[in-house]
Amino acid sequence: MMRFLVRKYNWKDIRELERSEVWCIYYAMSENEKPKGLEELLEIIADNVRKSSFKNSIFYNDVVADLTNCAINRAINGKSNPFFEKLFEIYQFGAFPCGWNGDYPEGKIVAFKLD
Repeated sequence: MMRFLVRKYNWKDIRELERSEVWCIYYAMSENEKPKGLEELLEIIADNVRKSSFKNSIFYNDVVADLTNCAINRAINGKSNPFFEKLFEIYQFGAFPCGWNGDYPEGKIVAFKLD
């Protein structure tokens, strides 16, 4: 009898899996293929997050990492990755993505918004 281990992913695992797909594509590109101006854009993102309410937050690094990954994904894939597009939409709404509801990759991002 064969048994298969069903892997349950936590939120950190899911973010890492999604991120690694985009970064693998990025690192496989030659310097000429990589989007121009991306480094400058990533600095602007980090600076803007520093100026926001997240600057003193324990979540600061997560916010910068998420928005950096959203920018890199868009620069490489356009708006074709639903995970990063939803993540970006959540931040634009002023909420904080904090979990996953469902068995990944089925399901959706859970977000928290403080009113």
